[in-house]
Amino acid sequence: MPSGHKSHLCFQIDGIFAKLMTKAVFAMGRSHDSVWLMVFIGNIIGRKRPYGRVSISGKSCHWFYKPSILGKMHTKKTKNSQTGKFSGLKIINHDVAGIDVGATLMQVCVPSDRAENNNRAFGTCTKDLREISAWLRQCRVSKVIMESTGIYWVQLFRMLQQDGFEVYLVNAADAKNMSGRKTDVDDAEWLMVLLAYGMFKPCYQSDADSRRLRTYTRLREQYVEMSSTSVQRMQKALELMNVKLTEVLSNIVGQSGLRMIEDILAGERDPDTLASYADSRCKATKEEIMASVEGTWDDDNMFALSMAYDDYKTAQSKISQCDAKIEETAAAMTVPLCIPGERRVKSGKRAYKKNAMAVNVEEYCYRAFGVNIMAIPSVSHSAALTILAELGPDFVNKFPTANKFAKWCNLAPNDKITGGKIVSSKMLRRKNKVGQALRQCAMTLSRTKDALGAYYRRVKSRTGGIQANVATAHRLAVIIYNMIKNKTEYDESKVSKPSLTMLEKRRARLLTSLRKLDESIASIC
Repeated sequence: MPSGHKSHLCFQIDGIFAKLMTKAVFAMGRSHDSVWLMVFIGNIIGRKRPYGRVSISGKSCHWFYKPSILGKMHTKKTKNSQTGKFSGLKIINHDVAGIDVGATLMQVCVPSDRAENNNRAFGTCTKDLREISAWLRQCRVSKVIMESTGIYWVQLFRMLQQDGFEVYLVNAADAKNMSGRKTDVDDAEWLMVLLAYGMFKPCYQSDADSRRLRTYTRLREQYVEMSSTSVQRMQKALELMNVKLTEVLSNIVGQSGLRMIEDILAGERDPDTLASYADSRCKATKEEIMASVEGTWDDDNMFALSMAYDDYKTAQSKISQCDAKIEETAAAMTVPLCIPGERRVKSGKRAYKKNAMAVNVEEYCYRAFGVNIMAIPSVSHSAALTILAELGPDFVNKFPTANKFAKWCNLAPNDKITGGKIVSSKMLRRKNKVGQALRQCAMTLSRTKDALGAYYRRVKSRTGGIQANVATAHRLAVIIYNMIKNKTEYDESKVSKPSLTMLEKRRARLLTSLRKLDESIASIC
């Protein structure tokens, strides 16, 4: 801060304390992805430049000169600019509260005119959460903002929603306080100030039925991973005993492999008996299978094989239980949107045999969305279920445009513009289940002969595989959004129509290749 401006003046606005420098005016606002605070030294239209800006962004808080931020305020003289007055931002939300969430402590702050001790600390037990809700109602609070700290916010968030509060859940990285003010008390007060000035929009949250379906779906994914790990451990134990089942069977947990492993664990060692369990469709001959099942049968590796087999059977049982819960929840949450007997597009896709779902995902997704998103090439049963569970049936009403939805899926570049130039477009490093599912769908399009596959290969030839994967996943997100929003089925002719320029370029490339081929043949002859 320049010399001569070091004294301070404290005052109160609508119960919210703020500290301003003398001979300075503060202004708060929000840019594309950050909250900012500007300090104007002296007259706004005078010779003084703005001193700096505190950027409360996802990664840093810093001061820097930005004279051009004033825009037309430097040149256009208004009534306020002639008198040297700045109106500042208006408080939009008056009945607000900020909560700093922790594992053992909930710090709650309300405006100072609502309670004598307006910044209180509460515990995290259920009775403490009820006390928070009762105190907020006593303080005439209608809107509450809290950070999404771990999973500690979940119960308080749901309890406040059930009690009628409008709860804003925000990313903690987007609501950092100024440097040197990192305490629970200051964080709660800072969150309240940001909400009072309308600096944040709440994070996307699906309805209660979708949350339950999401829980069962994620549990199923965890048990599928557990099952895969158990299979790897069984393969390792068999290899350590020199049992080469993986060389003669395509899947050791298939019908033939499981019967052999169960008989080995039961004490059978005769190669002829073990080979008799092989299915007639196995490509390996009986002699090859007999040679592969002659092992050393070490006690320690037999014990490891037994433990891995038990874990595999347990995981498969849990997967079946999750499928039953998914079926029950999906049937309860979806409402038929199509007329009985109405003709609709069918995907004709079959679930993959390994860990296949015992749920009619295509039918439930059609009932929820009104269109069959599985008619899109590469959208599998697991991807469609992930979209339904993570987003819910009415997500298109919460995203204004398809590009906003794609950005939420982390499938859009994070442009950083300085001086009118894009200095960085690196994507944010964050996990999004829907975005990951769409990326996996995009990977399967590399060799397909449809319009989306052609788009993937065209982008890959220009930018590379990673960029092509993200671009194709972005296009899938836009297609799914528009299908559900407009209630139109998938039409491949509208996805990617080759333009005349594109066809001419392709013809030129093919003619060049033919000319080079003719030259090569002529040189040989």
